[in-house]
Amino acid sequence: AKGLNIDHFSRTIKYLTTSKRPVTNRFFSIITDGLINKKQLVISYSDYSGKTSQRSISPQTLIHYQENWYLDAWCHKRNALRSFMLPRIINLIKSDQKNKAVAPNELKDHFQSSYGIFAGKPKHNATLIFYPPVTREAASIQWHPEQISEWQGDNYQITIPYNNDRELLRDILKYGNNVEVIKPAVLKNKIKKIAQSVANLYSNELPS
Repeated sequence: AKGLNIDHFSRTIKYLTTSKRPVTNRFFSIITDGLINKKQLVISYSDYSGKTSQRSISPQTLIHYQENWYLDAWCHKRNALRSFMLPRIINLIKSDQKNKAVAPNELKDHFQSSYGIFAGKPKHNATLIFYPPVTREAASIQWHPEQISEWQGDNYQITIPYNNDRELLRDILKYGNNVEVIKPAVLKNKIKKIAQSVANLYSNELPS
């Protein structure tokens, strides 16, 4: 409308991705069609460990989270709400069965009450202390809408609710020795085991 050259934007604006997993156009089309027309989907799904299962799901919400696509759905096999990462769907077809509707407040309560993409009712509260030089960065992030945070001198303490600790572990480990898990003990022990396994990996290296 303003007569600007579109090539200028490709030269001056770049969008770089680091952890994006591709999703086929066919899969994306079938999923969005199921969402819009309120139809169930039959999927073959490979979980985090590589185990494959077939299940019927009622799609509820399509989400783009940290450069990847997820589908929140009612799983008729588990008879519960679940999140499915689209790149882990091996195959899918649209069913003629009508979609099971889930109330918006139930969806919100299930998928937004815990930390990260791994939803469900919170089972734990994680308390973390960040140390300089990462305190300002940690304090600038909204870790969770219901987080409790405070400054303790130069250190920054935060408490966040979570259900599944897989994503939380990854985010904690990104900060290395600049963050400490205070509680719960189960989360602290998992961090200790991971840190020890990393140290063992390099224990036989000769000094440079």
